[in-house]
Amino acid sequence: MQASTAKQTWNALKVAFEIKGTNNRCRLLGKLVNLKLEQISSVQAYVTEFMTIAQSLRDTGKEGDDEMLAALMLQVLSKEYMSLKIAIQNSNIELTSDYVKTKLLQLDAEAEVKETRSSINCRT
Repeated sequence: MQASTAKQTWNALKVAFEIKGTNNRCRLLGKLVNLKLEQISSVQAYVTEFMTIAQSLRDTGKEGDDEMLAALMLQVLSKEYMSLKIAIQNSNIELTSDYVKTKLLQLDAEAEVKETRSSINCRT
């Protein structure tokens, strides 16, 4: 069947690429599970990619458990972030993806400030 209107074309594309399909959910879950910080250029890029995939997963119509997403985000961190993982896991704070995201970005910003100060001190 050939589409003769934009709406028909859109509906045909929607059916072909079914955003809410099981295949798409499985693909997105696989991307989340396999996403590793060391494979990405920066903490900011990692957080952005993780949250984008998580939002795409929500867009499929299956609301994910935010605590599970936060735990997954912590689980894939490298040894460099072990102290952050332990601190968060041993705290009594409600575990959310926004909380983990914020802590990662804060830690990264602090590291950049230290690196900048170190660089300036080495030049003087």
